[in-house]
Amino acid sequence: MLAISPALRRLALIALAPAVALGAASLAAEAAAGEEVAAPTTPCALGSTVVTDVMAADNWAPLTPSKWQFPGSEVILAEQGTPPPGPRRPFEYAVLTEGPEFGSVRIDAEVRLDTPLPISNRDVIIVFGYQSPTRFYYAHLSTDNTIYPHNGIFVVNDADRLRIDDQWNGSVGAEPAITDAEYHEVSVRHCSTTGQIEVYVDGAADPLMTATDSTIQAGRVGFGSFDNIGRMRALAVTGSPGCRGQQATHVGTGTDDVIHGTAGPDVIAALDGDGDDVLVGDRGDDALYGEAGTDRLAGGPGQD
Repeated sequence: MLAISPALRRLALIALAPAVALGAASLAAEAAAGEEVAAPTTPCALGSTVVTDVMAADNWAPLTPSKWQFPGSEVILAEQGTPPPGPRRPFEYAVLTEGPEFGSVRIDAEVRLDTPLPISNRDVIIVFGYQSPTRFYYAHLSTDNTIYPHNGIFVVNDADRLRIDDQWNGSVGAEPAITDAEYHEVSVRHCSTTGQIEVYVDGAADPLMTATDSTIQAGRVGFGSFDNIGRMRALAVTGSPGCRGQQATHVGTGTDDVIHGTAGPDVIAALDGDGDDVLVGDRGDDALYGEAGTDRLAGGPGQD
C-alpha cells in the first residue's frame, strides 16, 4: 500500500468511536415523562471517513452558481433562489462534490440566517442523502415553527417535499432552531441502517428534531435555503461511504487498494484520491465505484 497522497488532505481516515446510539436522548426524555418507550435501538456505526476543509468553490455544485459566494472560509448563498420546475422542494442549494457519497453520516457545521430579522420565515437547510434534484433529505432550520414547511425534517422523493419529523403535530413543530443573526452550531445525524435522523443545535444534549425514514440509504450532502439566504462555515462530514445510493460494505483507503467482495451482494467503494484500485465483486449482485484514479473493476457472476 502506498503512502497517502497530498491530494487526500481533505479526506482523512481517523479513529472514531465505533458507534453512536441515535435516538437515545429522546428515549430518555420520554421515559422521564412517564411515557412508555420502546427498547433502545442498536447503536449506529457511523464509520470513520471524514471530509473537511471544503469551503473552496471547486468543492461545490450549486443549482445556480451566480447566487453563491465562496470567499474561502464560508459558503454563502447571497441571493434567494427561484422555484424549480417539478415537485415542491427547496429553491436553492449547493451539493458537496468533494469526497464520497455517504450512507450513515454525521454533518457538523456552523450556520447563519442572513435574511433580515423582521422576516419570520427565515431559513437555511442542511441536505443529506442527495441522489438527484428530486430525491434527497433536508433539515429545515427556521425562525418559524407554525406552518408545515418550516423547521422540520423532510424527504423529497420524486414528489412534493414530505414532512417526516416526530415533532410536527399538525399545527406546530419543534422550537424554532435559529431566532437571531448569529452563527449557530448544527449537527445532523442519519443512520442509514435504521432510518433514524436527529438534528442538534448549539451542542444540546437532546435533539431538537427526530425522524425515522428509510426512503434513501445514501447520497451526498449540501447546504442552502428553501427561499431565503444564509451561510455556513466549519463543515465536517463523518460517516460510511456510499456507492450509487447504497451504503458501502467494503471501503478503500484513498491510496492503491485491492478490494475483493464476498459471494453475496456487495457495495464496494474506493475513496477519492490518486490511488489506482482493483475492485472485484465476486458472485452476487454488486455495485462497484472507483472514484478518481485508474481503476480496474471486475464484477463476477451476477448483475453488477
